[in-house]
Amino acid sequence: MVLHQPDDSTVVTRTIHIAARPETVFAFFIDPLKMRQWKGINATLDPHPQGQFQVALNEQDTIRGEYVEVVPYRRIVFTWGWDAPDSLVPPGSSTVEIDLVPDANGTRWYGSTRRDSSPTISQHPQDTTTVSSD
Repeated sequence: MVLHQPDDSTVVTRTIHIAARPETVFAFFIDPLKMRQWKGINATLDPHPQGQFQVALNEQDTIRGEYVEVVPYRRIVFTWGWDAPDSLVPPGSSTVEIDLVPDANGTRWYGSTRRDSSPTISQHPQDTTTVSSD
């Protein structure tokens, strides 16, 4: 994982290998049932540019944003932030970019999260790299 702080934003990048096809990994970002299985108790996903991205992680914590770019099985970009009145990371203040590249044993995930400067990075969802395999 690499942490940068260019200008007025913070960028975290990560590259991982996932033992699943890109089609399987991609589905976790567009299918509400799979998103709930992976990340939360409820999800409203409308996977097209300017479509809604909202995930209730538990009864109190919800992230909300919108899709920016959706290229089936290859790339997904969305904004997000905490849906709370006094959030230090409000909806739309962070952008996640994920590129999925097939390899011989599954998928190589190239991801980055960019957010406006704020006093804490700990409000970002934890463990954004755990995805079930095929």
